[in-house]
Amino acid sequence: MQTASFDTPDAEIAALRALLAERDAVLAERDAELRNAGFEIEKLKVQLAALRRDKYGHSSEKLAAEIGQLEMLIGDAEEDAAQAAARAEARAKGQPRRPAIRKPLPEHLPRETILHEPVFACRCGCTDPKRLTRLGEDVTEVLEKIPARLKVIRHVRPRYACRACEAVLQAPAPDLPVEKGRPGPGLLAHVLVSKYLDGLPLYRLSAILAREGVEIERQTLADWVGRGAWWLSRLAEAI
Repeated sequence: MQTASFDTPDAEIAALRALLAERDAVLAERDAELRNAGFEIEKLKVQLAALRRDKYGHSSEKLAAEIGQLEMLIGDAEEDAAQAAARAEARAKGQPRRPAIRKPLPEHLPRETILHEPVFACRCGCTDPKRLTRLGEDVTEVLEKIPARLKVIRHVRPRYACRACEAVLQAPAPDLPVEKGRPGPGLLAHVLVSKYLDGLPLYRLSAILAREGVEIERQTLADWVGRGAWWLSRLAEAI
């Protein structure tokens, strides 16, 4: 919005009232969109809860597919609501906003502090931080994700020979989950969790690893999964 100069106070007051009315209309539109989206999301959640109750009494692939579809619809609706809120907030920029009520971030997470110092230039011309008095600070905590990284672990086993008896000494090869294979225990666990807990198909996991510069074919991942399942079979039987 552009600001203009006014010749009389009445004209300026009228213009300010028009701006306030326009912003009130934008806020009302945003509230209506969010309210309608909220009703739709709640409706889908009720349907999802009903399907989940039915699933306990029936074993049906159709029910599982309907539950998955509803979860996707709820996710899409929540994303659309967030996008509408962001669009309306951008149009009503400068309008006072109610403070958001958020749960505090978990205390067990590690924290990294980034200090944002102001430009030390006062109206009096002072540029010496030592002459300033610190009144306090505002802290904003942001939840961040550090992407998982692949790394290569080199198992080095030096060989030693005894000059007296000519014996050769060397540590035994480490036990690996896949004999003569490349995956370490952590990578194999990641593949198993991604497939069985997160429902990620192996061809998608292969594409994700390829983006990190590691080409692992789907057939290789399937072999890892089969061997990992064999390792966990006794644990599954015990459970």
